[in-house]
Amino acid sequence: MAALKFEEAQLNVTKDIDLITKWSEKFDSFASRQAQFQLTGNLDVKYLSDRYQKGLDAVDAMLHESQRFIHVDDLTEAANDVVSHMAKTGHQSAKVNELVQVDPDAPMAPNHRVQQRGVQAAVAMLQQTLQGITVPTGAKVNVFDLTPNRFAEWSRAVWDRQLSQLKAPDSAAVSFTYTGYFTDMDEVEQQRKTMHGRCMSDWWDSSSEAGPKTRPASEFGEAPPGLSSLSTADGCLQPRVVD
Repeated sequence: MAALKFEEAQLNVTKDIDLITKWSEKFDSFASRQAQFQLTGNLDVKYLSDRYQKGLDAVDAMLHESQRFIHVDDLTEAANDVVSHMAKTGHQSAKVNELVQVDPDAPMAPNHRVQQRGVQAAVAMLQQTLQGITVPTGAKVNVFDLTPNRFAEWSRAVWDRQLSQLKAPDSAAVSFTYTGYFTDMDEVEQQRKTMHGRCMSDWWDSSSEAGPKTRPASEFGEAPPGLSSLSTADGCLQPRVVD
């Protein structure tokens, strides 16, 4: 009988040691990370890396439909894509702004100078274009840029409207999307990178979804395990005293 009790007590001690060892390993790992966190000036590289990756995924998802940069061989291919997109989305009407000078040898026309307009002028033109058009509540306006300049100002003008909606969502407001057609594949990649970076800095980095820019201070949240035969009283592992 005494031998059985001794074996039972020995088994309980072994289990307690195993529990406290695993808990201690977790605590040591946490303490080591906290020490590294302090040594690097409160810079948690893993937290920042995770936050950045989360931002990349969010921006990718947002830009997938709202800012498209497409490579085409010529304007005919671009025009066909516009017609196809309108058919798929059920759009029945379009308003065209002619902003391109057809004859390259002719003197610079006023509408050709528009290409030097700047982003804010493009925003104003976008708003002016919508005047006189009945746009249903919460409708989507698709801007197709068949001849974008190297600054893709229509893209940035649309982003200006998109950013306002992201910062102050309004279900009744008109939403915008942009599609630009480029005959140079390098331009496509450059515009994608530029807009991606703009979205990260203008929107994601300060959005509530991104979270704090540095990792918030934290405490080890796991309490010591309950032990049956041992005690951690006074910070030492010792046999539990049974009254």
